[in-house]
Amino acid sequence: MKKRIITIHGQFPACGKSTTVEKIQLSLKNYDLVSTGSIARSIGAQYGFTDKTFDEFPAFAREKQIPYDELIDAKLRELNESGDEIIVDSRLGYHFIPGSFKVALDVSLLTAAKRVQADPKRVSIENKPTLQSVYLKLLRRGKSDRVSYLEKYGTDYTALCNYDFVISTETNRPDVVAKRILDAYITWCVHHLIKTPQ
Repeated sequence: MKKRIITIHGQFPACGKSTTVEKIQLSLKNYDLVSTGSIARSIGAQYGFTDKTFDEFPAFAREKQIPYDELIDAKLRELNESGDEIIVDSRLGYHFIPGSFKVALDVSLLTAAKRVQADPKRVSIENKPTLQSVYLKLLRRGKSDRVSYLEKYGTDYTALCNYDFVISTETNRPDVVAKRILDAYITWCVHHLIKTPQ
């Protein structure tokens, strides 16, 4: 059964996903926003970790053998059973909520590396990494994550055929990306006989 849920995934860091999601939510005021990060923080809070101390939680979870990933997966599965109107910011949202409108934001690895290197929130200004080192780090991480997810979940999140709508953020501005996603979502709702958002 198709749901009024939009799942959004960014192929690489710095693809503009956070800004795009923010603009979509401004248009879909009745939709709640749920992200893998917010789910993780809610789990951490159950063990006494605040937003300020959350970075320490993954190591704590490993030490205490808390099934961290499985708990996040379970929360995503719960969203699949809900009747809520939600925007889900998650790499595996398309997998756990198959009836959602599945969106992928695409950008080249080189552009992603350039954006990461230029972002003071992502890299140290004092010890700014070279573009090559950032590129290789993203490449290695991407390959490792892809293999890991294939083995654990049997799905390839990099395969664009898994998504209902794919749009490049290479040159498109976030407001343009958001508008095109919303237009495609309304068309998708009409096609699947789902009430379109007001």
